[in-house]
Amino acid sequence: MDGLILLASYGAYATSLFRTRFLEIAEEHKKERFFYRFMRQFNHMDSARTKELGRLFVGIALLLISADVIVRVARQLAQEANIPVFLVGLIVLSIGTTLPEIAFSFRSLKDHEPTMFFGNILGSIIANSTLVIGVAALITPIKVVAVEAYIEAAIAFILVFFVFWNLIRSKFRLDRWESFILLVLYIIFILVEFS
Repeated sequence: MDGLILLASYGAYATSLFRTRFLEIAEEHKKERFFYRFMRQFNHMDSARTKELGRLFVGIALLLISADVIVRVARQLAQEANIPVFLVGLIVLSIGTTLPEIAFSFRSLKDHEPTMFFGNILGSIIANSTLVIGVAALITPIKVVAVEAYIEAAIAFILVFFVFWNLIRSKFRLDRWESFILLVLYIIFILVEFS
């Protein structure tokens, strides 16, 4: 039930963003039934598109396999280093999964696209907190075992967001010295978690 609520929240968020496009799609469906149009496009798909579709399925398969491998390696790493699995996920895995976003952020800032940068960051937070957790909860119930560490992480998130909001609220810009403050807060968070 909680997973369904999270998925519904994400659906409402996505719908509010793409409402205009959804109305256009609805108009297209009125003119021509979607299934027949899809089958006609599929039958006329050229070899280049077929290759791209094949690459898409291969990419999804590799993603699922690599995700399974990462979870197993992280569990083994936590056991051998004698640290909680929660901390491995909270620090090591979170940095690893954030690397593509960091690369994208650097690229968007280099191309002078700050709106793309903030859209990526906020979209990632929303998708992870609703879509990802919602799908995971539908597959199997999620039990929070490290309650104290979870509460500390939640407090740290609220604190960092509050600081971030106050830094950009007045001038709608984040300067270098302000980003240094955010990095210091993250380092303090890591030290608290490992203490």
